[in-house]
Amino acid sequence: MSHATFAHPGGSELFEDAKYREAVQALVRAREYDPDLTVPATRMVVRALLRVGDFGRAEKEAGSLVSATVGAEDLSLHAETLWSTGHFEEANARYTAALTLDSGYPPALHGMARILDARGKTADGLVAVERAIERDQEVAEYHHTRAYLLERLGNYHVAADELQRYLRFLPEKGF
Repeated sequence: MSHATFAHPGGSELFEDAKYREAVQALVRAREYDPDLTVPATRMVVRALLRVGDFGRAEKEAGSLVSATVGAEDLSLHAETLWSTGHFEEANARYTAALTLDSGYPPALHGMARILDARGKTADGLVAVERAIERDQEVAEYHHTRAYLLERLGNYHVAADELQRYLRFLPEKGF
């Protein structure tokens, strides 16, 4: 997952091995030890917390990023946590702001795909997630969302093929 890595060996390796709870602990220690790691470590902490379903803590961590920096990555990450905690309109606003800064940012496109589907615009959502996949083909979640949208549109065979791609991009370790 290209947008989820940074150069801290312990936390990054644990994250890549799908040991998300252990990664959070290592990353929190790393940012306490080295203030220069605060933003990249917090980004990865948020992604790990989302993976284990700790949405409230993830939203709190992501909120600190938005006040510290304003970029497409941090806005999209905060939007993901808002979506996960049921704050759909706020998530939409963050994804929109992220896409204003970078119209091709894959996580924001993926988030907008889910928002469009939730608003009954499944075909438009499919276009958005396909744009995300064009820019970052190795993110499993994008393929899962594409398969879901294809199924909703009645394209069952294509959806089944897409689920196979999704499975190929899941972490091999940690399960």
